[in-house]
Amino acid sequence: MSEAPLFDRAKFAGDAKLTYGTVDEYLHMLETMERLDEKGDLLMHRVDASYAPTPVSTLSGRTKAIPTIDLWQHKSCGQCGHIPGYVTALYWIMSELGVPYVDDTNQTSCTAWNYYGSGTSNPVALASVFVRNMHSAWEKDAYPLIHCGTSYGDYKEVRMLLVMNETLREQVRAILKKIGRDLVVPQELVHYSAFIGGVLVPTIIVLMLSVVPFLDPTPRGVGVWFAPERRTANWIFGVLAGIAVLLTIIGTWFRGPNWSWIWPWAG
Repeated sequence: MSEAPLFDRAKFAGDAKLTYGTVDEYLHMLETMERLDEKGDLLMHRVDASYAPTPVSTLSGRTKAIPTIDLWQHKSCGQCGHIPGYVTALYWIMSELGVPYVDDTNQTSCTAWNYYGSGTSNPVALASVFVRNMHSAWEKDAYPLIHCGTSYGDYKEVRMLLVMNETLREQVRAILKKIGRDLVVPQELVHYSAFIGGVLVPTIIVLMLSVVPFLDPTPRGVGVWFAPERRTANWIFGVLAGIAVLLTIIGTWFRGPNWSWIWPWAG
């Protein structure tokens, strides 16, 4: 297989083959990554026994090792910024289940929105951000778990390009050298379940919303701010809005590493 080309935005949009979507191309990339790791051309962050992996059969027919402990949380800029309580809920669930995880503040947004949304980035910058984050997880002996579907899709393409393109690897390596980091590439890219976040939860929300007209069928006070006829509805909305604001304030100023409670004035 020929070396993966360094693409510009227009060429990427015009040639779907550069997404490397076939099973054979993907499996070839994994084999190449193994060889590069053996040669010392990159450092593969392996899902070894210390991460208590669970084997999962994939659509490509291979078995993927999914780490289940010591998970380095790769947070999402969109989810953290626009969904109050999102990260809080995830960390609370893992804490309740006793799943060890690392909440590392030393990470960078994947910046994929800048590339795919506005064309203001480039493959070298995207790959450098990817490897910088992966190195941060590796040096803490934790395995990266990606929250965001945008980051996951971006990192899949970036990893393919890094492995298949020597020119890109050397450009990224030169950037990493300036910040004292190595070219670390994860053996497996792991993310939260797309079914739960993309199908199950939205379905539950839609079903709950569909019940609202049956719970409150009266038209009185509709379209009037704080209508006295809708005192109960106003109170319910006010309480929920207040909780959202409170959780946002707590998550922004009162949470530290590993989601521990901190006082913002305590330095």
